[in-house]
Amino acid sequence: MKNDKRPNMKIIGNNSASGGHYNDVKMVGNGAIKGDLDCVTLKSVGDSRVEGKLKAGTVKVIGSIHVGKAAADDIRVTGELSIDGDFRAGRCHLRGRIT
Repeated sequence: MKNDKRPNMKIIGNNSASGGHYNDVKMVGNGAIKGDLDCVTLKSVGDSRVEGKLKAGTVKVIGSIHVGKAAADDIRVTGELSIDGDFRAGRCHLRGRIT
């Protein structure tokens, strides 16, 4: 379900970016999205934050991620998933903990 009109985004190191609509989002290190994030795929290695709502097709996390609210078709976390609000997933595979 890729949308070629959406840009891709990479956050590497200790960095942040604005929320928005993206195809593939990759975060490596200590990254933050400031605002709502709507993406086809989110891959994160390290410590990540989405300071708003996360809506994604596929989410893969190794490390930790903190989100305001989350909705995903498929979410896979090895580490920690921390959610402030509502959480909805078609499929969730977690090796670690959810708070």
